[in-house]
Amino acid sequence: MSNKLSFLSLLCLVAAVLSQRTTHHYVTLTSKKTKTISSCCDIENIKTYDFPNILKERVPDTPTHATVKEYILSRLHQLNQSRWSITTDVFTDQTPFGPKSFTNIIATLDPHVPKRLVLAAHYDSKYFKTGVFLGATDSALPVALILDILLTLDDKLQSRELQDHSLQVILFDGEEAFKTWTDTDSLYGSRHLAELMNSPSPYDVEGRTGIEAMEAFILLDLLGSVDPHALFYDTYPAGSKIFERLRKIEKKLHQEKQLVEHTRQHFVEQAAHGYYKIQDDHIPFLNKGVPIVHVIPVPFPSQWHKLSDNANAINWNNVLNLKKIFTLFLYEYFHLR
Repeated sequence: MSNKLSFLSLLCLVAAVLSQRTTHHYVTLTSKKTKTISSCCDIENIKTYDFPNILKERVPDTPTHATVKEYILSRLHQLNQSRWSITTDVFTDQTPFGPKSFTNIIATLDPHVPKRLVLAAHYDSKYFKTGVFLGATDSALPVALILDILLTLDDKLQSRELQDHSLQVILFDGEEAFKTWTDTDSLYGSRHLAELMNSPSPYDVEGRTGIEAMEAFILLDLLGSVDPHALFYDTYPAGSKIFERLRKIEKKLHQEKQLVEHTRQHFVEQAAHGYYKIQDDHIPFLNKGVPIVHVIPVPFPSQWHKLSDNANAINWNNVLNLKKIFTLFLYEYFHLR
């Protein structure tokens, strides 16, 4: 009997810890505020600056990759440097083409704050033996979208009402396989950073590792496509509350007629736990217990891993809608004024 009670007590303790990590209080915006914030969203900087400067061949350890990396860092350094910590995780790993250098980029708002929401994407592009693969949806556009939202909301994030929560942006290098996707030829950056953050590192806060500080991890990939049938599925139970929030925001924006050419709900209502377990940069963090929200379309865009994944693959109305959804989500998550 005592052993059984001890086991039940242990289960209750584990449940309590998980609840502390995943329970979050949101602010629900009024219709008036929703319309005001939404109407202020635009994508001119994405179209004019960020996307064109990232839409280059970005194979790790190449000159054009270095050019894009420096552009991303230059944009991040436009944030308030007294509040943001901009760091790089530089390492070398063995690939099918020999040792290659990789650089993860990490931006953390108020790094002393103990709880972090992670917004992530990968910025490298896939190696093609013939032809230049630009990877517009995969993932130049997601990176450009994150940079734009970050710079647009910087002042408001600094004055957020929820002071014990912070935002961490991670832009991974080396997501793509050089030859064939395997456990060792893929996810170079996320595998390395997850291991680094799982032990004492510069990303620790208040005695917690960088992994333990993550309340949730939202990964964006393959976004912005002209394909009209892309759907986003709730695939991980620990991230369901965030996914549901994104779904409700999309629905509310649609009802308020704030979305452009929006004919269907893309964040699907019915959970798909156990399905669409897609290999991506979230996997090393999922394996360490971090709650995951994987925002990736199913089916994949028709341009996936084709040379046609270029500027013509992007639907800018789709991009604007995504910016509105994620902007409102951050307003509600961080209680922005």
